[in-house]
Amino acid sequence: MNWHGSWLSGKLGPPTTARWTSSSPSIRNEMMPARRRMMPDADIVMESEVKYMRNLRMGWAVLIIIAVVVVVAVAAKLYMNRSGADVSQAQFQEWMQQKADVCLLDVRSAREYNSGHIAGAINIGHTEVSAHLDKLRPYADKNIVVYCERGVRARIAQKALTRAGFSSVYHLTGDMAGWRDAGLSMETPGDRPD
Repeated sequence: MNWHGSWLSGKLGPPTTARWTSSSPSIRNEMMPARRRMMPDADIVMESEVKYMRNLRMGWAVLIIIAVVVVVAVAAKLYMNRSGADVSQAQFQEWMQQKADVCLLDVRSAREYNSGHIAGAINIGHTEVSAHLDKLRPYADKNIVVYCERGVRARIAQKALTRAGFSSVYHLTGDMAGWRDAGLSMETPGDRPD
C-alpha cells in the first residue's frame, strides 16, 4: 500500500490528490458496516424523532381544542343562566289561575306569534325589547315571563329587561316548543275579539 499525497492535505481539507493505490478495499469501506451495526441509522433516528414530535404536537393540539370547547360550553351555560330565574309551565299556569299580575312576553317574530302563541301574550321581538321599554314600564314591579321558540331569544330579552331595571323577569321553561309539546292551549290573533 502506498499513500500518495500530503498527510496534511487529508487532515486540513478534502484530499484531492490523496488516494489508496492498493487493490484491497479501503479502511473506510471496511469500517462502515461495523459503524452501522454499532449506531442506528441516522435517517431512522431522525424519522422516529420527527414522528414523536408530530405526535406530541398533535396530542397538545387535541388537548387545547378540548379545553377550548369545554370553556366555551361552560361560558355559554353561565351566560344563559345569569340573566334571571326560570319558571316552569306548571308554576306559570298556577299564576294565571290565581289571576296574579303577570306580563307574558312573546319575543318571537310577528309571523311566529301569529301562527300561535300562549293566551294573553304580548309580542315584542327580542331585538326590539330595549326600544319598547315604555310599553313594559307598567309591569316594572310585576312578574314578567318571557318566552320564544327554544330559549335563546328569550334569554337575550330577559337580560335586556334585567339591565333596564325590571326586578322580576322570568324565563318560561321549555318555551313555545315545550308548551306545544305538552299540548297546552294556544291562540292565534283571530281567536280573541279585539
